[in-house]
This record gives sequence, structure tokens and C-alpha cells, in this order.
Amino acid sequence: MSYDYRQQDFGNTSMIPMRRNIIAILLCGQLLPAADVLADGQSLVDVINDLRSRGYNIIYSSSLVTSRDSVPVETHTIADLAKALNHIGLTIQRRGAVWVIAQDSVARQTLTGYLLSPSGVPVASGYLVNIATGLRVEVDEAGYFQLENIQQGDTLLIGGRGYFERSIVPFGETTPPEKVMRLVLQPRDILENLIVTGSRHHLPFATDFRSHSLALEELSLIPALGGDAMHAVNHLPGISSVGVSAKPYIRGGTDDEVLILLDGAELLESFHLADYHSGYSSIDYRTIDKVDVYTGGFPARYGNRMSGVIDVTTERSEQPYNSQLGVSNLSYFFNTRHQASNYPVDWLLSVRRGDLEELTQFVDTRANDPRYFDATGRVTVALGDRAVWTLQGLVADDDISFGDAEEVAFSKLKNQYLWSRLDVSHTEQLNSATVLSYADIDRQKFHSSDVEEDGKGGFLDYRQQVRHWSLRSDYRWSEGATIWEFGAQVAYGQSDYWYLADFDRGPMGLVLGGESSVSDDINRQANGWSAGAYLAAEFDFDSWVIQPSLRWDSQHYYFSGDSQHVSPRLGISYKLNNDSRLWLSLGRFYQPEAIHELQVSDGVSEFFEPQQSEHRIVGVDWRFGQLGMKLEFYQKEYRDTHPRYENLFNPFVLLPELEPDRVQVSPQKSKASGTDFETSLPINESLSGVFRYSYLNAEDRINGQWVPRRWSQRHTASGRLSWQTESFSTSLAIIWHSGWRSGLLPESAPQDVVFPLKQVMNQMELRDYFSLDFSMMKSWFVGGNLLTLHADITNLLGRDNVAGVDYDIEEDDDLFVFEPDAEKLLPRVVSVGLVYSF
Repeated sequence: MSYDYRQQDFGNTSMIPMRRNIIAILLCGQLLPAADVLADGQSLVDVINDLRSRGYNIIYSSSLVTSRDSVPVETHTIADLAKALNHIGLTIQRRGAVWVIAQDSVARQTLTGYLLSPSGVPVASGYLVNIATGLRVEVDEAGYFQLENIQQGDTLLIGGRGYFERSIVPFGETTPPEKVMRLVLQPRDILENLIVTGSRHHLPFATDFRSHSLALEELSLIPALGGDAMHAVNHLPGISSVGVSAKPYIRGGTDDEVLILLDGAELLESFHLADYHSGYSSIDYRTIDKVDVYTGGFPARYGNRMSGVIDVTTERSEQPYNSQLGVSNLSYFFNTRHQASNYPVDWLLSVRRGDLEELTQFVDTRANDPRYFDATGRVTVALGDRAVWTLQGLVADDDISFGDAEEVAFSKLKNQYLWSRLDVSHTEQLNSATVLSYADIDRQKFHSSDVEEDGKGGFLDYRQQVRHWSLRSDYRWSEGATIWEFGAQVAYGQSDYWYLADFDRGPMGLVLGGESSVSDDINRQANGWSAGAYLAAEFDFDSWVIQPSLRWDSQHYYFSGDSQHVSPRLGISYKLNNDSRLWLSLGRFYQPEAIHELQVSDGVSEFFEPQQSEHRIVGVDWRFGQLGMKLEFYQKEYRDTHPRYENLFNPFVLLPELEPDRVQVSPQKSKASGTDFETSLPINESLSGVFRYSYLNAEDRINGQWVPRRWSQRHTASGRLSWQTESFSTSLAIIWHSGWRSGLLPESAPQDVVFPLKQVMNQMELRDYFSLDFSMMKSWFVGGNLLTLHADITNLLGRDNVAGVDYDIEEDDDLFVFEPDAEKLLPRVVSVGLVYSF
């Protein structure tokens, strides 16, 4: 791909008349080049003081810098200050946490050029950093840069979002640089996202308003429980949440309808407290570069899930501090990342350990130090200019117990992932990414309780061992305005299930039409192959973009036989003008039960057939100056919906499978429809705001009647204000939505009554949910390094949000009397910690 590069004139900037005397020549030689910078404006001393007030520790001598020196008042940055100082014969250099202004006795030069991808496309997110001075410049949309104040031997760090950093020495002892340098960066992820099909809407003309792409900076500003990235995702439009689980319910779907990826590898289980409502992510948010969230109509390269995709990318720090050591009331941790100076190698290591008592107390106050551990490691090597190899791993452990003399429960879960990825740029048009992965999961869950007066009690012992291998290759070919994506995946898995249970649910089980006494002994092994392939295209006709695609999947581990299905998808977008675009997305999505998802803990010993959903989405986004807005309307229709198991009255309990209100929900079909709106506005350099609104109606058809889903929160409104400076940031977020639903029983009923599920299920709307959340970070320089205090407070006002209603059942002559008792969600949860960056 060719590119029309701009030309740069390196001729003299001024001509000095020869009739001037030698003193005038010397003065003009110093002052005339500074005319653009040292125009009438604010005092240089005032600019330095302003930078000091923003956290920069600047030292200088008053004999070098005086109040007579002035600079333009448009911007006050270190780069502007360095430029002004350079023109009066001074320099500024970073020495640890201190910036020192001194006499510049070294000849300095200016470097100009372009940052480009291997195919010649400008890297619009690129940057250059002079390691000696700490000064940084960003490139423009054409990839063009101009970096001044460089001396011989200075090392520059160049990079960009999605590209590998590398070092160059442009002014060496023997090799002068070209007049206009063309610096090539190797992409970290050679496959790029298609632009229309997914509701992430990675549009080619889009500005920084990416409504479903959360970068590290935005993640750090969202008040979330313990700073967790997955809890931050729950702030997006179209997602139902009551602040407990980090697992999202996307646009009315269940919480198992979401595909989660980490750097290209699927995570079969990605949450701590997985047996107790998945309250915390096993990915440390401090290692995340960005999170892409698709809430519908996602590209054909993503398969086997019906509602959404969460694609997480880990990061390499672009800051002076590559390592962090920290402690909080939820964890203590260490992480480090580094780019080798002499080799095309970078690595990342993160280790975290802690306990989640704050999250388990509301489920059961008898939690005994619920410990967790996770670690992530990554090594990346650039193999020449056209290939990148990555080896990565993730380990996550849970060891959680509850109990007293009458009841004991514990959960032990160990997840291990290892994967290798090879990204290759075969030609300027053809790129590929190949991932070979292995997953190893061991799980044990046990519960035992004494038998109560009404007969309720018993035990449950569940164990599972999963081994899963996967090989996936994705290709992308582009020529002009046409793009083709194609790929295939093959996987082999084995899952061993052991389940032994003997318990009694008491009379409530009979009232709800289920079993009062449950006795199961299941020993089952599932193993076999699965495969998938897809073909997608993008045709760009200036204002119109059309993206047809087709996906095929097959499962060969079902006990009942093989399963195959085909998923056609179509995306169309129309560019209304330079600031707005309209799009349409249609698609079919299948979801088989994965080999590790057999519902054995509810007594199920057979896989259900794959479910199917059809998405229809119409959307528009537009921008007015700095104000960005996005609006979407969607419909989802489910077919072949398989049975699921729910607790009618309160799902947030210690062991849902043993509760009396546990029932099987078997919809004939399901549907969801709604509207998502989002707007963002950077109010000024430090203050920004976000507002979101969603409408949702999600229903199941049960025995001929439409019944709302528990998490069908009809109206949701949220907003956030964030203030951010060099050393301080704070955010305040408000979330309000219609209450979730719960089952409803009458005050009393005959003892032989059996309530039809459709008559009881989700017939009561709970109290509206409201949460005011707060986050804050403050940093100080300490001995050349950085110390940061951070705090996150969820439910700042301590509001009693309602989880559900528990019913106590009493006998009165020939009647059952039902006494409701509202159960509360999380109270105020505070997370405070210190991070030392070095």
C-alpha cells in the first residue's frame, strides 16, 4: 500500500543581513529562531510554577531563568517548556523524580519523519520518547512527527497502541539520519477488528469515542468494586447487574452467553468465587491495556456464544515505571513489564494474592478467610520484521470455606492456561495469527448441613476435572477497499464429572412442583472434538460499507451424537457525513453446551442441543464538536432454548442447588428487545462526563405464557463525572435501574397446593436499585519513584438494595403460611490500597 508522504524543507529559517555588526549577528542567531516560541505571552517562571503545581518537581537557578523570559499561553506542558528553554540555550532533563534546568552546552538537533506499519499505513496512535530527557511527542493522523532537542547518542523509544515498542539512536557517531525518517513498527496483533458487524463499532472514521472499548486510562477512572475490570464492564449500556457478580448479563441473555478472551485465548473460567456468584475477575486490571466489549452482532470470527464477547488485551507500560508493588484490603500484588533495550523482546509478569471476605459476607457471615491467587506471565519476541511470537500463561486458584457446628461448605478451584501465539505479516496484504492453547481446570465443591425440623438438610459433593486443547488460525487479506477474513479452529476436550448428593428441600420443594427429596450419584466422562470455520468480507464503497460473513461449527462430544450448525451474518453501514454513521446488523448465533458445562450439579447427565438466537440491530452515532453520542435499537429471538436452573426467590445464597426454591425453567422460546444510548463529553482538559440510558424487556415463554426474566431491568440510567490531573484523579458514578424480579407467593395456601411455575416466577418487581460509587487516586514522587494511594467505594450511601425475598414456610392446620423476608445485596464496600511504582 502506497502513501503520499508530505515534504519537509530543511532550509535556513532566517537570513541575517551582512551589514549588521558581529554583536547583532550573535544576538539574532540566538533570538530569531525562538520567535515562534518566545512570543508575547506568559512569563516562563509562571509556566514553571504552574507545572510545579501540577506535580512536576522542577529545579532551576534564577540566574538562568528570569521573569523577563516569556512563552505562549496556549499550553503548559514539559514538551513546550523544553522547546522554549532550548531556544534560549537551556535544557531540561529528568533525574529520577526531579526535572533540572541547566545550561545547554551540547549541540542538539531535530528529527522529523513518519511512524508506519509494515504495509506503509500511518500509525496514528504513535509516539516517540527521548529516554535521556523524558520528553514525548505524539504523531498526527498521517503518522508525522517532529522531535526537537536531541543530542548525539540519545536513545529514542518509539511505539504506538497495538504495536511493539523499539529503541533507535537517530544521531549516532557515524551514521547521520535521513532528512525525513520512515520508522516502521511491528503490530502486536496483526489481525484487526472488522468495523461494522459488532456493536463495538470500530468505525474507520471514529474518534476517541469508542463506546464499548475501555482503555486502561478509562478503566482506572470507573469506580468499580476493588477496581475490578469486569465490574467496570457492567457500567456499559445494555448490561444488567446488581453489583454482586462480575459476570455480565448482556441485553437480556443469561450470564453464560458471553465469550471471554485474553490475548487471543479463550478462558473457560475467568472469575474468582466462581461457585459463589463470580464476584471478582482473575485478571489483574493493572495489567490490562484495553477491554473490547461486543454487546451484539459480533464478527464471525467469534463463535459458540449468543450474547456478547469480552476481548481483553494485556499491556506493556509506556510510563517511566515498569514495576508495581502494592497492598490493599483485598489483595497484595506485584507486576512488572519490560522491553529489552538491545533485543526485540518484551515480557509481563503479574502475581496477586488476597481474600474476598468483603464480597462473601453478604452471602454468609461464616466465611473463613476466602483466599484467592492469580498470576499472569507473557514473553513476546519479534522474529524479524514480519513475525511476532508470544508465550503466555495464567493461573488462578480459589480456596473458600464457610461453616459452623451445623453447616459446612467449601469450594476449591484451580485454573491453569498456557498458550502460544504466532503473528505473521506474510505480505503487505496478508496477515495471520495462530494460537495453540491448553486449559486445565480442577474443581471441588462440598456442602453438608444438619437436618432441620422440617426435614431440610443433607449433603452435596461435586468434582470436575477438565483438559482442553485448541488450535486456531485467523487470516486477513486486504487489497484497496476490500478486506477478507477467514479462519478455522479445532479443539479436543475431556471433562470428568463426579457428583454425589442426598438432601431434602423440605415442603417448599413440593409446593413449587419439584422434588422434596433429591438423591443423585453421577459419574460421567465427556470427551471429543469440536471445530469451527468462518469467512467474512468487507466491501467499502466510500459512503457504504457491506460486511457479509458465514460461520460453521460442529461438536463431536455430545452423548446423543454429533451436532452441526451454520450462522450467516450481515453488517451494513452508511456514512451520513464526516461526523455520523448509520448501521444495520443481522445475524444468527448458536451456542452449544461446552464440554465443561454439563449441568451435573443440578442432576443433569446429558448435554442439551445447541441454542440459537437471531440478532437485529439498528444504530447511529454522531459527534457535535467534543460531544459524542451513540444510539442503538435491538431485538433478539431465541430458539431451541435449553432448560436452565434458577432460584425463584433469592439467587444470592451460599449453595443455590440445595435451596427449596430451586426449579427447572424450560422455555419454549425467549426474546429480548431494547434501546441503548450513550453520550460522552470532555468538559475541559481535566473534567469529563459520561451518561448512559438503556431500556430492556427480556421474556421467556413458559407453558404458553410470556414471563419476564429476573434480570430484565426495564429502565437503567447511569452517569459519571471524572476529574484527572497529572498526580490526582477522582470519579463519582451513579447507577439507577428498575428492580430485578422475584417469585411471589400468597400469604397462605392449602398444604396440597402445587403452584404452576408461570404463576409464581418473577411476578414481583423488587425495589429500584441505586448505587453511588466513588474512586480516587493520588500520587507522590518518592526517591525518584512513585507512590500512589487509591480508594474505591461502591454503594457509598450504604443503600439497602434488595437481592430477593426468602419465604419461611409454617404449618397452620391444613394451610401453609408463607412469611416473606427481604434479603439485602452488598452493603458499602471499601477498597483502599497503596501502590509503589519503580
